Amino acid sequence: MKKLRRLLLFAFPLLLLTGCLGRSKLDEGDCKGIIAFSDTTKIYSMLEQRIQDAMKIELTLENITTNKKYDIELTKDNHFAQEVSLDPGTYLVESIYCSTELETGIQVKALQESLILEPEKNGRLDVVISNEEDLTKQWIDLAPLPDIILADKYSRQIQLDRKLCSLDEIVSAINPGDIDRNVKAHDKKEFSDSEKGITVTVQNMTEQMQDISACKVLSVKFERNCVVFPGGIRLGDLVENVCHKKSGIYGEPTSFTGLALWGWKLDTAYVVYQDAATKDRITLTLDKNCNEIVSFLYEPEKYE
Repeated sequence: MKKLRRLLLFAFPLLLLTGCLGRSKLDEGDCKGIIAFSDTTKIYSMLEQRIQDAMKIELTLENITTNKKYDIELTKDNHFAQEVSLDPGTYLVESIYCSTELETGIQVKALQESLILEPEKNGRLDVVISNEEDLTKQWIDLAPLPDIILADKYSRQIQLDRKLCSLDEIVSAINPGDIDRNVKAHDKKEFSDSEKGITVTVQNMTEQMQDISACKVLSVKFERNCVVFPGGIRLGDLVENVCHKKSGIYGEPTSFTGLALWGWKLDTAYVVYQDAATKDRITLTLDKNCNEIVSFLYEPEKYE
């Protein structure tokens, strides 16, 4: 009896936790409905095939009467449409977002606030891309200019907002936000343009206080897909297209970090290039599958 009591005391919290964390099934009722992505902007058809394959729209519906929640996934595998069979009622769109391992900047929204299901009627909830104008500008900005395609990887040049920009002058090309721009003698300062996903570290090399724009750039890190790098490279590009010894745009890397121990479940893997003459170093961060480039770090004159 005591053994049974101990078992129940253990099992009850577990069952309660399972019930709280679980989601309701999509076929538990008789009223039919469909949730579908409608490519009204035609933006989706313009995406590269690998981005289409990785794109996933996730939304949660909540029955306003029972408070039951239902998780929906729209992917290429289900043709971006999910049929449901639920009890009659109103299902509020609690959350919705577009997720992908690649940096696309795609945002989505539901055209209705809720899905209404009634007997003998087919309900429908349409999902669309909500930032078409921003995406169009982004893709225009990311079309590589001839000069950046021909630039050497150690040239310290990038393409930002359809213009060439030197990394030595990156401070004047970004918005560091509301920060104290003064740097004390010999001090370092890190600041970011959050909109562009650019983080800069500078150092005052003088004996007097200096504005950040007058300091030496120690590193620039790019974590959003709004920049074109020498050779026409962008975040999200395939590693094999960039780092292959013979056919890669940047050729054989100087070194790898993390890849040799990938079986030990390291969170991050890097590909490193370093110029023997200038000591400029480029570090490419890879995604968890080591397929795409997710960040780009440039460090001028990086001495160990």
